[in-house]
Amino acid sequence: DLVGITCMTALAPRAYAIADAFRARGIPVVLGGMHPTFCPEEALGHADAVVAGEAEGVWPRVVEEARDGRLRGIYRAETPTDLAGLQRPPAHLLKKGRYSTWAAEATRGCPHQCAFCAVSAFHQHRHRRRPVDEVAREVAAIPSHFFIFVDDNLTADREYARALFQRLAPLKKRWITQSSLEIADDEAFVQAAAEAGCVGVFVGLETFS
Repeated sequence: DLVGITCMTALAPRAYAIADAFRARGIPVVLGGMHPTFCPEEALGHADAVVAGEAEGVWPRVVEEARDGRLRGIYRAETPTDLAGLQRPPAHLLKKGRYSTWAAEATRGCPHQCAFCAVSAFHQHRHRRRPVDEVAREVAAIPSHFFIFVDDNLTADREYARALFQRLAPLKKRWITQSSLEIADDEAFVQAAAEAGCVGVFVGLETFS
């Protein structure tokens, strides 16, 4: 009834091709994600509608207007989504063996204002956090010993991260995440992450400044 596709810039050509194929069958398409957020008019050339920014705040309206045949244009939430009480992803819909790992999310965005960074621009330089208890319960429910935090900078708020590490440690799971290099200045913090199950960190070195 309705196809939603999210994409980064590198994947936009493929996303557009898939969107064009579904629209050729008469199926409405919504595009979202990093690239459509920054280039919404371009994306509209391949979709009936574009969600600019986070989808949670506008998706119910998108579905309602698609059902009524009124789906069109650019949808953008007026305020950032409250990360407390987020519904868990419908993991039961995923076919076992088709994916390399499970994913979880504790924070969104990054407080730094690096000019080259799409994450900073997308989240308007904000770093938002989910309640630690909710994250811990979601992680405990993951039916795997290993998972990845998809956060762009999980450790940006050290106090929050430490509280999260304390809740994760008893779960005895292993995970990887993304962080800025500044965590290397705090050996005790890195040790706390390791004791909480962290076995790897993606660190971006996009600038020498």
